[in-house]
Amino acid sequence: MNDSKINIISYRFRLLFQCLLFLAPLFVCLNWSNFDFWLQFANVDPEPFGTPIHSLTLSSRLGAILISFIPAGMWMMGLYYLIKLFKLYERNQIFTANNVIFIKKIGCALFAEVMARFLLEPFLSLIVTMHNPPGHRMMVVSFGTPDFAGLMFSGIVILVAWIMQEGQKLKEESEFVV
Repeated sequence: MNDSKINIISYRFRLLFQCLLFLAPLFVCLNWSNFDFWLQFANVDPEPFGTPIHSLTLSSRLGAILISFIPAGMWMMGLYYLIKLFKLYERNQIFTANNVIFIKKIGCALFAEVMARFLLEPFLSLIVTMHNPPGHRMMVVSFGTPDFAGLMFSGIVILVAWIMQEGQKLKEESEFVV
């Protein structure tokens, strides 16, 4: 693949990541809105924790939005570092120390998102069900296949960054050998 193709593809992906970064807060808000069309389009469960979204009070929705912004912020951080990484690729800076730093930060952001989701789910379930009658309030904790996959993927990304860093060190050492 020649340099111009790398530049073009990197530019397009950077634009995609910038759009996703810009739209992420909107998606969080729409997720907790009562737009039935959006819920059907996004394939979102209209009754999380057994409580229909349209029956949630404004304070419950705002609390859910605020809590949902924490893991979404981790995704946004990952998107930010992807944008930085693909800017380097646009400039044909493929195997540099900055690439390693950004790849490692992307892996850490993914790891942080999985952990934030796991730690915040009990609070989210409590906020969504707090106006239910006694005996129908919930505090949910779960760790499923998507969480495990997220941890595995983030670990692999961090491992790749480490391998690239070690390769970079070997390259630098070989440049100094006469």
